[in-house]
Amino acid sequence: MEPTVFLCQQCKTRILISASDAEPPLPGPGEVPSALEESFMQLEDTLYGPRGESSPHPPARRMEESFVVLPSGTARGPPAPPAPRVPFHATLRALTNVLEAASAATGVDHPVCTDCAADVHRELDAQTADLQADLAALEVALGRLEGAPPDTPDPAAQDAELAAAGRAVEEGSAALGTLRRANVLNDAFRIWFSGPFGTIGGLRLGRTPACPVPWEEVNAAWGAAVALLSILARLAGAQLSAARLLPMGSYPRVADARGTHELYGPVSKLLCPSYDKAQVGFLACLKEYAEWLAARGASPGFSLPWAIEGDRVGSQSIRYMLAKDKNWTKALKYMLVDLKFCLKATDPDWSRARG
Repeated sequence: MEPTVFLCQQCKTRILISASDAEPPLPGPGEVPSALEESFMQLEDTLYGPRGESSPHPPARRMEESFVVLPSGTARGPPAPPAPRVPFHATLRALTNVLEAASAATGVDHPVCTDCAADVHRELDAQTADLQADLAALEVALGRLEGAPPDTPDPAAQDAELAAAGRAVEEGSAALGTLRRANVLNDAFRIWFSGPFGTIGGLRLGRTPACPVPWEEVNAAWGAAVALLSILARLAGAQLSAARLLPMGSYPRVADARGTHELYGPVSKLLCPSYDKAQVGFLACLKEYAEWLAARGASPGFSLPWAIEGDRVGSQSIRYMLAKDKNWTKALKYMLVDLKFCLKATDPDWSRARG
């Protein structure tokens, strides 16, 4: 597919968006579920820097910082007949939906390049500081008015000014609270549930006999989970040693001392050691990050609601090989609950303090 050229809505830098020529084929016949068409896709990094220069970042770094959905991984079973790629009009429609949703949620026209995104972040910090200063000044003015002598020449005017100052203090406090509560990761990686499934970004993680979720959706959900934990650890400055997370869209991987393990399907329940090693490695990283948060004093008495021990979260094993679908799905749901607690406990100010 020919690359689609977009412009950064702030600095007008060119951003090229295209499907990867190196991605593996879909695992079998059939169309990609419509829910995925409107969720994520691969966004190749711009070929131009923020000011028209060649990008200084190596390709691996750009891929690690993406959390986008690619088509399904290569099946490990007998070779399947080639399936059609996602139609260009569907990809373009999904991309448009993503950009419109991002623009509505942030109040900033999308897409934006990396430098402009950083500028928006700094602008929010500046707005927060301005609101804090205005609020402090209003509180001082309010205190001065309340302490004025009773023989003020115009009591009615004083009362009106006092009421106006009070309203301004309330509005400033509300605006400041909204900015302080803003957390982009909560919106981008919303963790919730849908029946027996845990969901992240609206994508179901797991499969049951009654509802065999397509592997494309399971892969995308795992990709979002790996990307979120990787981002949280980097923002907080936590160095994870249990394993190395490699967020690569719908093809996430987890690396350890024994090698790199693929965290995407379809896989066979009879033989999927690499897939299970990747799941257990992710679980070890999640436990290590939770312990780091507890040692840092993230919140009083912080602990995971579902304890992680080896390959088990709560009472369920996360391994897929020879497991019952409902038990594996329950373990994944427990894991997402633990990940949500870690997201809530991560203070976004840590990254600002380190920067």
